[in-house]
Amino acid sequence: MLQNLSDSWKNNRGNLLLSLGAVTGVLMCVVWYYDLVPEVALAQRGLAAQSIRTSRTDQSVLVAIVQTPPLKQPPVATGENEALPPVRVIVEMLSPQGFLHATEATSFRRTIDLAPLGGKQAVILSDIPPGSYAVLAFIDLNDNGKLDFDAENINATEPYRLSKLPRKHTVPIDLEATAIEINAQQTALVEFNFAT
Repeated sequence: MLQNLSDSWKNNRGNLLLSLGAVTGVLMCVVWYYDLVPEVALAQRGLAAQSIRTSRTDQSVLVAIVQTPPLKQPPVATGENEALPPVRVIVEMLSPQGFLHATEATSFRRTIDLAPLGGKQAVILSDIPPGSYAVLAFIDLNDNGKLDFDAENINATEPYRLSKLPRKHTVPIDLEATAIEINAQQTALVEFNFAT
């Protein structure tokens, strides 16, 4: 019986398989020890799965779900096969100090183009230091990359949503009342519904 086992070991290259198994085991230990495997999170409500990789520092991730309505007035057809223009949405994180008014672009900002027929899409902002932020999403109607305001710099002239908006609010909007807390090494979720 030992002879049969020895012959089977030699015929199936047992030493080679044993060596490969040992190397694989060592590599798996190294990957586990140094935490080289990324964290994976799935977007909610039927959206495509998206992987999120964070480092082992205190940085965090914000996932913003943006829902836009269909265009109310499609462009007039000129006889050619024209595609509807996409809906450009900008999501950015602002300091909670001060009021909502025309501001400079922030370092935590993403621009996405959504289908003109409406729908949802996830926007991921990563490597965010923990802290308090007001998250702003707006539809950039004139493609200038900023939220436009009236001449007094008080009322926004483009559709916008904030991370949270108090039921009783005055204009200009105090950003501190709209702020959310982003905790270390966690994923925060914010939903912006432009369809309502």
